[in-house]
Amino acid sequence: EIPRVTRLHPGMGYYERGEDDKFCLVGTYKVMLCAAQGLDGRVTNLWRTYLGADGQKAPVKNAKKAFGKFLQPSSAVRLFEPETELGIAEGVENAIWVTVNYGIPCWATLSESGMRKFDVPSGYERVKKFRIFGDNDAPDSRGRRAGNDAAETLKSKLRVDGRHATVILPKR
Repeated sequence: EIPRVTRLHPGMGYYERGEDDKFCLVGTYKVMLCAAQGLDGRVTNLWRTYLGADGQKAPVKNAKKAFGKFLQPSSAVRLFEPETELGIAEGVENAIWVTVNYGIPCWATLSESGMRKFDVPSGYERVKKFRIFGDNDAPDSRGRRAGNDAAETLKSKLRVDGRHATVILPKR
């Protein structure tokens, strides 16, 4: 089942800023568009994933882009509607993978920053269990692991609110 918050655009221009600081068209690609929703359920941004002819990410500098700034700090692509359990992942592809392979409805926060800022919208009091699927990022120059840290931050935040939350990380 294709989530209602996703669409496929058959050909959207991909632009990059040139040395003259002007945007220039690099190419036209199929694009997976995803509606990111804020706490009130309204669309706060459209997330674009540019796709190559093979259906994988397009061979461009930034295959994933938002349309400008998010209108609310806590936004997510609500891919699948939860009952009592909800998965949270950074990326759309990861969230879909979680739902297909674990059978858990999952939402995408779109970044480690989005994961840190995630709040449960009102109307979802029925969700009692959260499984946070963090990115097992390599350590940066200071030894920090952004994806792991964001997942742990969200887990702590949810637990303070009295919710059951666990973090699941890939082995690599």
